[in-house]
Amino acid sequence: MKSHIHDHHQEYVDRLNKLLDKVDESPKPLNPNELCELAKEIKFNAGGNINHEFYWESLAPISEEGGVAPHS
Repeated sequence: MKSHIHDHHQEYVDRLNKLLDKVDESPKPLNPNELCELAKEIKFNAGGNINHEFYWESLAPISEEGGVAPHS
């Protein structure tokens, strides 16, 4: 699991941050084609992050606001 957290999930977070920085730090307004391409990549990496956050929360004990028991 440590490998999954520190490598796979972290890649989504790192790539998402780089993409958002690219938008924020652009010296000129991005054209519509650039924005559409970045939006696809942002959506993909944000989705990967959200899916992993849900996964980790689901693994936590119910007492710590984790997922519900499978038989519920």
